[in-house]
Amino acid sequence: MFKNYFKTAWRNIIRNKGFSAINIMGLALGLACSLMIMLWVDDEKSVDAFHKNNKYLYQVYERNYYDGKVDAGYSTQGLLAGELKRVVPEIQYASGFEGVAPPGSSSTFEVGEKIAKKNGAEILLDTPPSIIKNVTYVPMRFIAESLGAKLAYDKANMRLTIVTDPAPKGGSPDPSTTGPK
Repeated sequence: MFKNYFKTAWRNIIRNKGFSAINIMGLALGLACSLMIMLWVDDEKSVDAFHKNNKYLYQVYERNYYDGKVDAGYSTQGLLAGELKRVVPEIQYASGFEGVAPPGSSSTFEVGEKIAKKNGAEILLDTPPSIIKNVTYVPMRFIAESLGAKLAYDKANMRLTIVTDPAPKGGSPDPSTTGPK
């Protein structure tokens, strides 16, 4: 019985080539679009799924208007987190975000927890991140390693510098010659 169905379908495809080509391309395009939408929805549902309290996490999406242009993104001004916490009493913890990670990498941590994740791998931190007076403090070694850099400590000047390799053009990885004076 199925053999007859396939035979009839094949004969119709051969007999009506243009009509069949339009139908097959439409089917392929519909399947491709459906697959892309499914992947997009799956990606959106996985945001913040790593966190045990993910239903309490929110992000601020900020739009800036200047020079007749609109710029938008998740990076926020340094004072916004503290102001939101002050104005909205339901907020327990708040933190600002400035995107500085290398492309394709991700680093996550939780305030008060000594375990952080870099690209999915767990890392034991020397000291847990903390929030003091609405400022989030994270161990410098974690930040440097997340950026693919190293820490250099200048004991004489008591200065800690994040050094990338190779040194920038005209710059020096020597901590005594980098950073503000």
